Amino acid sequence: MPHVNNTSNKQSENGMSSAVFLRKGALLLGCFLLLCSAGAAISGLDMALSSRIYAAFGDMFPRSSWWLQEILHDAVHRVFIGIVALMVILSVVPPFFRKDTAWQPKLRLFVVSGLLFIGLDLLLKSMTTFPCPWSLEVFGGIKLQPPHYSDMFALGQYGHGHCFPAGHSSSGYFWLGWAFIFAGNRPRWPLYVLASLPLGLVLSVTQLLRGAHFLSHELATMGLAFILFSTLPVLLLKLCTYISFCRAGKKVAA
Repeated sequence: MPHVNNTSNKQSENGMSSAVFLRKGALLLGCFLLLCSAGAAISGLDMALSSRIYAAFGDMFPRSSWWLQEILHDAVHRVFIGIVALMVILSVVPPFFRKDTAWQPKLRLFVVSGLLFIGLDLLLKSMTTFPCPWSLEVFGGIKLQPPHYSDMFALGQYGHGHCFPAGHSSSGYFWLGWAFIFAGNRPRWPLYVLASLPLGLVLSVTQLLRGAHFLSHELATMGLAFILFSTLPVLLLKLCTYISFCRAGKKVAA
């Protein structure tokens, strides 16, 4: 019997160490994606790719395409809001049909982490100067050219761009949190992460085709998702532990 317990403990420790390693890898990947975002903007890859798309559709962006606008943008947005609202309710309301609520703390952690990610994305959009492709004169808009990357926050000079980082695809990368929180210690954890990426990638491509975002905007959103979901759940759990210790009147070790 002790042998079984030792084996179980060893497997648990291996799972935890593997999760820590993979979280660190995800954090590094997120930082790399942010560097790629800066590179795409500074090197001119942003303009080159959007120019190709613009030319491919006859010197226009397919903004009013039924599939791109009605389905992959509007419908996905409405479904996302509905699902998140339902998860918020399920995370706080006691279940009626099952007494076991062990899944609720993880669901709450997922919802809070995801909403913080969305909130940070929207905050950055309100603080940055980069415009959308369709806002530029070369693509039929009114703005002459995007600011240099170093002027990202120069609102007094360039005004609000309301386009960086990408917003719509964040509702796709939101589900990365599911993999990090619900499958964090499972042997096939990387597969759960990969399975969470396709929706975000599809929405990123949708916005690129519509002229709603540059490549750098989408890379930045994906990078932020990896960085936040590889760190936020751990930080939130530590915060919850700290608060519970304080409420109990116990001294928390530094």
